[in-house]
Amino acid sequence: MLRLATVVALMLTACGETVVPTAVPSPTSTPGPTPTPLVVFSDKDTPIDAVDPNLRNLWKAYGVLTVPGQHLFDTTPAPPGVSNATNGVVPDDMALRWARGYFRDRAWQQWAYAHAQSNFFNRLSASGTTLDSSSGGFSQGASEIVPNCAVFPTSMELVPYATGAGSGAVSSPSQYAFVNTFTGPCAATLNFPDGSTKPGVSVVGTVQTLEVGWLVDDPVLGKIWYDEGTETCSTNLGNCPTPPAAPAQAPTILPPTDTQISQ
Repeated sequence: MLRLATVVALMLTACGETVVPTAVPSPTSTPGPTPTPLVVFSDKDTPIDAVDPNLRNLWKAYGVLTVPGQHLFDTTPAPPGVSNATNGVVPDDMALRWARGYFRDRAWQQWAYAHAQSNFFNRLSASGTTLDSSSGGFSQGASEIVPNCAVFPTSMELVPYATGAGSGAVSSPSQYAFVNTFTGPCAATLNFPDGSTKPGVSVVGTVQTLEVGWLVDDPVLGKIWYDEGTETCSTNLGNCPTPPAAPAQAPTILPPTDTQISQ
């Protein structure tokens, strides 16, 4: 009886010529499900005229000149724990969900500044721009690089809000706001088409803002905290308006579920 090694040798040397045996494929594991494509993103930041027509049509309504890349949120930090001052009217898990929506909205804003997408802000904020409302660079075609310390707060408190609560109070249908603390130092930079630069928004030490809004479920942007308006309280955390007492029950303005922005 021929040993296996001898059989293989005979197969490879028939008639004095080397014969290469046909490879037998090795067993493979059953592939898993195909990942759901990120249908609202391009592979990378891409001019809107250079993307697939379906993607282009999706984003035209948002006023962008560039379609965002799918890694936009890779460097977005997680929100800090939220101090909930609503006396339980807004459950803690919902307050955290609102905070996540706030961080998602701010990540969109940071991207919009970096790509000079001024028309896009109407989808993110009633005030048009919120990271650097004093900046006039967009009208001159400038982009702005805003560092994380001026975008994402280091502490957040959810408070009841009533129109007229401060000297520059926001008139809003919302009855809730975040009191957010930003910790510097950091400064933004405006970059103009001619190559010149100018300082933008800066956080020198600590800055506190009161930001009124509510969570919406946008079909493209996801769940975001729509920013109805912002008041800068102080640089020493002492001058934010005292919020009204928490209501005894949830106000009718608070929808029972997250609401799409178009509604």
